[in-house]
Amino acid sequence: MARRYAVLGGAVLAAGGFVLGLVSLAVPWATYRVSADVPGTGDDLERSGGIAVFQLDRGSWYVLVLFALLGLLGGAAGARGRAARAAGIAAVLLGVVGMLVTTMLGNQVSSATVTSGVLGTVDLRAYPADGVTYGLVAMPLLALGAALLSVRTPGAPNPPADQSGSRSVASEGASGGEASASA
Repeated sequence: MARRYAVLGGAVLAAGGFVLGLVSLAVPWATYRVSADVPGTGDDLERSGGIAVFQLDRGSWYVLVLFALLGLLGGAAGARGRAARAAGIAAVLLGVVGMLVTTMLGNQVSSATVTSGVLGTVDLRAYPADGVTYGLVAMPLLALGAALLSVRTPGAPNPPADQSGSRSVASEGASGGEASASA
């Protein structure tokens, strides 16, 4: 009964992590604001926008870890026995790596500020956006979902015991057909 709850919980966590992983790819990971003061013209330039994870330096690392984690989730859900458990353990380890990569990218975004005053003033500031949060939450959900899905099957089953009491040819000993005591 506990395995059934583990599978149900793993499926819910994996589904939530999958949705958050897709959302993290769709929403901006950073927002930027550029303001420039052009001397002599009196014009000010103000621009703002969003930056996706694909546009960040090392943003492809996050995408690679996310897709590898999704592959391990599929392995944990589809494999049996030791292979499922190995995929579940690898998913947990990769989830930790993914959280570190996501934190690294979030810190990279929050430290991006440029101010220049040579021929006027240009101010560029970048701030972390919602994609970082979604990406950070998606990793452990996918990893824990894979770990819980990997425990759905027991280990290698023991061969069934012969309950009928009949003697087989393999169990007869050399001493007149007595059954061996090792069964």
